[in-house]
Amino acid sequence: MKVVKGKNSDLKTFKGTGKIKLYKDGSMQSARVAWAGTNHGKLRMEVLSITGQPAISIATDGKWLYLILHAENRYYKKKNSDAGLKKIISIPVKLDDLLFFLSGRVPIYKHSIIKVDKNKDTGFVIVLKKKWRGIVEKIYMDSNKTDVYKVELFNGTGNFLYRVHLENMKKIGNYLIPEKIEISNDDAVFQLVIDKSWVDCHVSSSIFVLNPPDIE
Repeated sequence: MKVVKGKNSDLKTFKGTGKIKLYKDGSMQSARVAWAGTNHGKLRMEVLSITGQPAISIATDGKWLYLILHAENRYYKKKNSDAGLKKIISIPVKLDDLLFFLSGRVPIYKHSIIKVDKNKDTGFVIVLKKKWRGIVEKIYMDSNKTDVYKVELFNGTGNFLYRVHLENMKKIGNYLIPEKIEISNDDAVFQLVIDKSWVDCHVSSSIFVLNPPDIE
């Protein structure tokens, strides 16, 4: 667990650009995307239209989730503890967890039991459980116990939520950042291919708060 917790733990701020694809209900949607985040639970994402203008703006300052659907001129604000992307991508990914994945890290869900299973072909699986409630997380590591390549997350009663594949880890500065993130469940597949990444860069705290479109 020390290796998992220590991965990119010194990374303070990051930015990136890339392309997302959402496979859902037999169709595929794609868009360009840009983001910035900090290790203090702050994240900003811009999903861009084909003209390069913001189509969806998402942000969290660690306390609140902000969402703007620009085409519909709609604005949402809610407590970050309830924040997730299920209504957008049909996968219950919390923004806090997405922030971890974008920075090459893995969220560690609260647990009381740790079990390590070994497979000669796929490496190691760290299974985290809560007493009387079942599995909360599975973390898949390579045979050298150095890199995490897959994570599976479960709810408070042990039911499966979604899985994440972290692919093609690339050295950016002193850190390893994935070039591709795939998040999926039985309802949808969400892929993010990262074109460019910046680490320990300047990020203004003001970008993590979104105002309603008429006053922004």
